[in-house]
This record gives sequence, structure tokens and C-alpha cells, in this order.
Amino acid sequence: MSLLPEFEYKRPESLEEFLHLLSDYKGDTMILAGGTDLVPRIKMGLKKLDLIIDIKDIEGLSYVKDEGKNVRIGALTTIYEIIKSKII
Repeated sequence: MSLLPEFEYKRPESLEEFLHLLSDYKGDTMILAGGTDLVPRIKMGLKKLDLIIDIKDIEGLSYVKDEGKNVRIGALTTIYEIIKSKII
């Protein structure tokens, strides 16, 4: 069984904290929203990273919005929410 390499893990509670982490960190960073493919990719050596920023605790990132000619989908919006949306 392959072990995961060492990396930092941060879980900001606000969009402001997330943006601060993202702008200040200089290493290889991955943003985790769902992550079903993340662990296998790291184990197989397909993704090298120094920091994972988990955004699951940030409020306001799950939405489907009609913006005229465009539809905006939030980073934490699930496929189920998209399918059930009256906008899509």
C-alpha cells in the first residue's frame, strides 16, 4: 500500500481566510472541494503538492444563479443541486 507524501492541510472558515492562504502560499497548492479523485492521484504520484486548502466549511459557495446570458455555479455546488435547479 502506497503512503501519502507529507503536505500541509488548511481548512479556512471564510472566503477572506481562503484568499489570504491562497495568495500567501508559494508552494504547490490544491483546492479541495469534493476530493474523490485527490487521494488516488497523490498516491499514484500524479499530483505533487505542498498544501491542500479544504473549502468545505466556507459558506456561500453552493449555488446556481441565472445571470442573464450566463449561469454561475458555485464551487461547492453538488451535481444533485445542479440537476434539481430550475435554472438549468
